[in-house]
Amino acid sequence: MIDGFSEQIRDALISFRQVLGNDEKVAKFWAEDFPANMGILAKNAPNDGHFVGGKYSLADVQFYYLISTLVDHDKSEPILEKYENLRKIRDAVANNERIKEHVKNRKPVH
Repeated sequence: MIDGFSEQIRDALISFRQVLGNDEKVAKFWAEDFPANMGILAKNAPNDGHFVGGKYSLADVQFYYLISTLVDHDKSEPILEKYENLRKIRDAVANNERIKEHVKNRKPVH
């Protein structure tokens, strides 16, 4: 199950990276691709703040990385507003003390 979520998250990140620099393709990503990916994830994710088994997994961290590295948070937030279960996962990872410490001390990823 973790592999399935991880692959969907990876697909969304690859799609995003492939369109950077092309305004038309970026617009399509936000209008079609990102919402479709989030819909697939939301359809299969529980509503307990984690993708699998009620505890942190690689899929949770990958999802947080995807959401936290997207440049246009103003475009991702309205899409995530539709999916309480995905917001709970993002927030659970974002509020984890070890993750917060790592983010605070890591070198820029861009």
